[in-house]
Amino acid sequence: MGIQEPMIFSRSRGFVDAGEFQRLAESCVFIPGVGAIGQSLLQNLVRCGVGRFIIADFDTFSSENLASQVLCTTASLGLSKVSVARDFILAVNGSAQVQTYEAEWSEAATLKNILKQCDVVLPGVDTLGPGMLLYRAAREAKVPIVDFYFAPSPNVFVTRPGDPTPEERLSYPSLGLSWEQIEKPEIAQDCLLRLSAYVLGVLSRMKFERMALYRFLNLELVPTWPPLVSAAAALMSEQAISVILKRPNVTDYRGFFLDLTDFTSKRAPPDFSAREQAVYERLKLSLIHISEPTRQAEI
Repeated sequence: MGIQEPMIFSRSRGFVDAGEFQRLAESCVFIPGVGAIGQSLLQNLVRCGVGRFIIADFDTFSSENLASQVLCTTASLGLSKVSVARDFILAVNGSAQVQTYEAEWSEAATLKNILKQCDVVLPGVDTLGPGMLLYRAAREAKVPIVDFYFAPSPNVFVTRPGDPTPEERLSYPSLGLSWEQIEKPEIAQDCLLRLSAYVLGVLSRMKFERMALYRFLNLELVPTWPPLVSAAAALMSEQAISVILKRPNVTDYRGFFLDLTDFTSKRAPPDFSAREQAVYERLKLSLIHISEPTRQAEI
C-alpha cells in the first residue's frame, strides 16, 4: 500500500499552515541543471510539498558525480540525470508533476514558454552562456531567480525582475553579447575573474587551493564540496519557498554569505567596488604565476 498523500508532509505542520501547503502544491519551480546543486534543490523542494517541477539537463551520470550528487549511485552511472531526477520526485510524491528537457531548454522560444509556467527559477547550470540567457529571459518574463555564487562558503541571493543582475552589478564583459559570444574563452574567463574577486572580497579570510582556483578560472573545472552544496541548497530552497509563499526574503540581489572562518553572516556589496577591483587585479596576475598545486591563494 502506498503512503497516503496527507501523511507525506504531516511532520511539516507548524512550519507551514494548510493554506501555504496548498500554495506549495500548486506551485511550479524551474531547475535548469540537475547536477550537484540541482539535485539537492529538488530533493528539498519535493519533500517540502512543491507540486510541479520543470527540470533540464543534457548530461548522464559518471563516476566523478558519486562524491557530490545526491542522486548518483553506482547503479545510476550512465543514466540520464533528468530521468533519474524525475523518477526520484515521483517516488517521493506520486502526485507531483514533472516536465523534463535536455539541452533545448535554452532555446529562446522554449525558455520563454517554460518561464510562463513557473513561480521561481533555481539555476543549477555551471556554464556562463545559458546562465546569462536565463537571467535576461527571467527579467523579461518577470520571474524571480534564487541563486548562489560559486564560493568556498554557503550563500544565497534573490534577484527579482526589477533588480540588477549579476552580469550588470559585476560589470561582466558579456553585457550586450549573445550567449554564444559569452562562451568565448577570453570573455568567459574575465566574467569568472570578476565573480571570484567579488566573492573573495566578501570572504577576505577564506583560503582556496591555488591550482583548483586556477583550473576554475581557466574553464577547466568547477570545484564541488558536498557540505557546501548541501548548505547552499538548503539556503536556496528556503528562499524559494519564501518567494512562493510571498514571505519576506532574508536576502536580496546582493547576497548573504555564511563565513566559515568564524561562522558569521556577511552581506555582499551592491556592486563591484574598489576593493573587489583590487582583488580582481591580483587574481589576474596570479593566473600567470600559478605553478605549484599545493600553494594556497592568499587573497
